[in-house]
Amino acid sequence: MTDQVDDRRTIFVRGLRIIRGYIATHPLPFTISVTGAAVYAGATVGSTVVLGRVTDDVVIPAFRDDLRTGALIAGVVAVLAVGAIKALGIVFRRYFAGMTSARVQRTLRSRIVDRYQELPLAYHRAHPTGELIAHAEADVEAATDVLNPLPFSTAVVLLAIFAVISLLLTDAWLALIGFAILPTLAILNRRYTRKAEDPAIKAQQKVGEVSSVAHESFDGALVVKTLGREDAEVARLAVKARELRDQRIRLGKMRAAFEPSFEALPNLGIILLLAVGAWRVSNGSISPRRDRPVRQPVPVARVPDAIDRLRALGHPTRRRRVRTHRGCFR
Repeated sequence: MTDQVDDRRTIFVRGLRIIRGYIATHPLPFTISVTGAAVYAGATVGSTVVLGRVTDDVVIPAFRDDLRTGALIAGVVAVLAVGAIKALGIVFRRYFAGMTSARVQRTLRSRIVDRYQELPLAYHRAHPTGELIAHAEADVEAATDVLNPLPFSTAVVLLAIFAVISLLLTDAWLALIGFAILPTLAILNRRYTRKAEDPAIKAQQKVGEVSSVAHESFDGALVVKTLGREDAEVARLAVKARELRDQRIRLGKMRAAFEPSFEALPNLGIILLLAVGAWRVSNGSISPRRDRPVRQPVPVARVPDAIDRLRALGHPTRRRRVRTHRGCFR
């Protein structure tokens, strides 16, 4: 049991080192992307403050017929400004995250080609062309698919931190609810990662096998037709495709079993947060002005996204490690 735990930790650490190596090849676009994610997180939290102030200074006075023109203009400008800042953060995060992923893929494919050129001809004769192409295509994509959601993961982690701080500043009972949600989600994610680890790795291995068979059929199309081996090649591809389908169905069933819990638990927590917050306001424990995080629980509402995105650093990290070592770009 201890050996298994140590192996899991070693694999996870090696996976993080691989991701760090990817980022080190093109640090500038990744840094800009993470900065955009941080701006988005800050603007999202700021929007809750702005909406609370607008409610207190614009909406409520409007019902009392004592709304001031200056407050109305300031409220409109503040809402538009926060929206514009959030939009800019999203654009920078997504654009430069895609740029980072594309540039890392280009670098890895160049390394693969350079490694192929260094290998002796005996290696090329012993390995089908389709398998070599699969290393440069499927393996590279599987190895770098963590880079796209990684900046967003940093943003939702910041949102979760801001949500906890906001609740602590508001009321201890509300903070207790928030603290109860996160460990429960972490435990569920841990169980899901352990169960889905092997099917995910096998599914990615089957992707490589299907790609290899397909490329071999394309490259040897003339030979296959000359020998009349069309049916045999179709049958061979069908077998690999069925194996890939079965592995992905198995993984999909596991995800379907856990996904409702990941989605429902945070939402139930938000409902409980609103109910307890309303109760605390009704008995005078919290004033409406202090209760803005309860009325606008946007950071808390993004916790499901945080958990979902951070799964990219769970079992898929092991998959990327396998694909990295399976390819030639170490």
